[in-house]
Formats: sequence, structure tokens, C-alpha cells
Amino acid sequence: MISLHSNNELSDRNKSVLKFIFFALLAVYIADCFTPLRLHYDSVRYFAIKDCIENGCPPDSDAARDYFPFGYTAWLLILSKFGILNSFTVVFTNCLFLLAGIYFIYKVFEKRVSPYLLFVVILLNWLFIKFVAHPLSEMEYVFFSLGSIYFFHRFTQGRKFIYLLPSLLFCWLAFITKTVGITLVGGIAVGLIWEFKESQLAFLKKNKFLIGGILILIAVAVLVFAKQLGLNHYIGVLSEHLKEAPFFTRLQWRFTEWGELFLNTPSNKVAQL
Repeated sequence: MISLHSNNELSDRNKSVLKFIFFALLAVYIADCFTPLRLHYDSVRYFAIKDCIENGCPPDSDAARDYFPFGYTAWLLILSKFGILNSFTVVFTNCLFLLAGIYFIYKVFEKRVSPYLLFVVILLNWLFIKFVAHPLSEMEYVFFSLGSIYFFHRFTQGRKFIYLLPSLLFCWLAFITKTVGITLVGGIAVGLIWEFKESQLAFLKKNKFLIGGILILIAVAVLVFAKQLGLNHYIGVLSEHLKEAPFFTRLQWRFTEWGELFLNTPSNKVAQL
């Protein structure tokens, strides 16, 4: 039986089988690049926002007032400006985003999990099979969020700030791609507090008034530059989300999504008990 543990615990035969399955799955994913573009309701919204920015639209139109984060729209605009916005490039770049994201997470768990086993398990998940073939922001978010985690992991290994900067950059890019990226901000903040807890406690005790003043200045700066930072946009996103469905309803949806992920099955395929 194939183990989830390190490469040393896998027989040469199992390694060969996993490698073959990985490249077979990769070939299937790449084959999707040559199929007609699959559209989702949210895909239509992304394209409408892209067209609105690129060609203009009435200020009261649905696209002009749409609250979707602008990260994936920006990517569609880049492809459009280069004249390569088509089914092939959309799916191909989704594949690249996914594979790079998988590589990032493998590097975090390197020497603790077989790379090909990790890749196969992820590529067999129906969520990735579905989202890779659609013009949606999920794969771009996978790339930026896992990149942020990888670089922060490198930072914690040697406390070299050269790795913290790309981690924060990827975190910001994940945030403007999907609003759920805000969770990365909290994760990095907690991670930094944990990494420097001893020195921070001593510094806080010695400079509590200075820290208090800095926090007040930051709060004022955030309020003054809320529009430039995109906070108004995301507050609007949250407001619209809560209008569409209350908080606890959305929480139930998230638990359903986690169930789908762990069961590797859409919820509508599971019998309701």
C-alpha cells in the first residue's frame, strides 16, 4: 500500500507508479486547454467587469457596480491586452497557477511527504478538476496564497527578512484576488508574534506609549487612505455578501465546502440524511 510518508519509505515500484499517474493526470489537465471555454455564472461577471474597464460602460450598469475583487479581472485584462485571452491561455495559466501552488506547499512539507503522491492526491480532487477548466479566480488564489505560506515558512527557518517581503506581497495579491485572503493577514500576524514573542514582550513593556502612538497613527492613516488601500471596496463586498445571506448561513456554506473537500465529492452528490 502506498504511504503518505517520505520518499525513502516508498518502493521504487510505487514511485514509478505514482510518477506515471502524475504525468497521466497532467496530460489530461493539459488536454483541457484545447477544449471550448467553460463558463460559470461568476465567469460571466469577471468578463463583464473586464469589458467595462477596457471598453467603458454606464456607471449604473451591473458590471460597474459589481463588488468582485479585482485581482482576477486584472489578469484577464493582461491577457486581453496581449491579444491572447482565449480558452487555451485561460486553462493553461490555471494549470500553471495550480502546479506552482502545489510546488510551494510541497516545499513546505519537503522530506515529509512524497512529492508525486501529494501531486496525485491534489490533481484527483474534483474541485481542482472543475476550477482549472473555468475562467475563475480560484487557481490564481491557490498560487498567491500558497506562495505567501511558502515564503513565510522560509522566513521562519532563518528569520531572513528577504523572505518576509515576498510573503507579504503574495498575501496582498491573494487578498485582492479573493476576499478570503484576509485570513492570511491574520495568520502572518500571529506567526510574527509567535516568532518574536520574547523580544516583543520586552519591547512592549519598555515602549508602551510609543507603540500606542504608532497604532493610533496607523489607524488614522487607514481611515484617511481607505479608498486607496481598497478597504472601501472590500467593506462594500462584505456588506453585499451579508445582504445576500446572513453570517451563519454563510458559515454553514463554508462547512459544506470543507465537507466537499474532505469527501472529494460535491455536496449535491451526497445523500441528505
